[in-house]
Amino acid sequence: MSVLYPLDPAFGSVVDKEVDGEGSLPNRMEANPSRRISQLRAATRAARAVFICSAPLVGQPNAGLTGQGLRLACAEPGDQLAIFGEALRELTEKATYLYEEAGRYWFSTQPTLNRLADDRAKALPDHEVDATIADVLREDAGSKGGFHRIFAAPDDPVTIDEAQSLSLVILGPALTHAGKGAAKSPATDAVGDALMRCRASQRRLRNTLVFVAPDEANLATAREVMRKAMAWASIDKDGRLQQQMTQSQAADAKDKAKTNRESALKAIRTAWSHILYPVKSETAGKPFDLEHSLISSRDRAAIPVVVYDKAKADGIVLGDRLIKPHPYSE
Repeated sequence: MSVLYPLDPAFGSVVDKEVDGEGSLPNRMEANPSRRISQLRAATRAARAVFICSAPLVGQPNAGLTGQGLRLACAEPGDQLAIFGEALRELTEKATYLYEEAGRYWFSTQPTLNRLADDRAKALPDHEVDATIADVLREDAGSKGGFHRIFAAPDDPVTIDEAQSLSLVILGPALTHAGKGAAKSPATDAVGDALMRCRASQRRLRNTLVFVAPDEANLATAREVMRKAMAWASIDKDGRLQQQMTQSQAADAKDKAKTNRESALKAIRTAWSHILYPVKSETAGKPFDLEHSLISSRDRAAIPVVVYDKAKADGIVLGDRLIKPHPYSE
């Protein structure tokens, strides 16, 4: 189109995707003829107005079209003016290149930070997300509560050494548990194995180990929150991208990196809610049974602190030992 000639060539793709054309976002929004925005083609008219009024001014101070300017650019006699604002708000939520700041709207050749964060979050490999969650668990282990030792996300709990004092094992993201009992799960399998063996030998001091595992459902939430936190952190640390941001955008990215990191920590602490510990078995020849305690509080301190306080309140521990009918220690 000749109207694009003076502009950055990259705007051609933006127009096709988000301003006008058969496959554009406004056209898809108007595909349902029963919608109010379809009857006036409000989405297309709003997108065109914002593009024409803002694209030539991208990078200049106060670039963008105000809501008042939008109504002036779009309205024809008999139109309901509010419909264009509704269409623009929906476009802003769904578009990749449509920005809004302080009541001004404009198109850019760079994706919005929210969309960029979403794209980066989706692209993160699962193993990187879990590795970052494990790092958070290790940081949380700096607060020991009443435990003598903390083992956070060990590669294999079987390798945990024997000790006379009470220790907490924070199981990694792969070892989840579900439900309100000690029914079979990846977590109970790992705990049972760790209580039977210490490396290549039989474990003797079983009544000094407490385990906490992530809840299967809450872990899924924690992973999604961590994805967003990692994405925003990458945007905040992206020097090249920072050079292209306005001062307001850079401040917004820094703030969202901080708040999403805090949300991820909260979600992780919420997910690690299943306490598993051994008790003496009443079955002949069986060295121990697993018992279960559920942490139900939402706003939590560090995982070791909450686990110890819960275990103490439930009468599971006293000092540096388990005090519920404890397993035979050889």
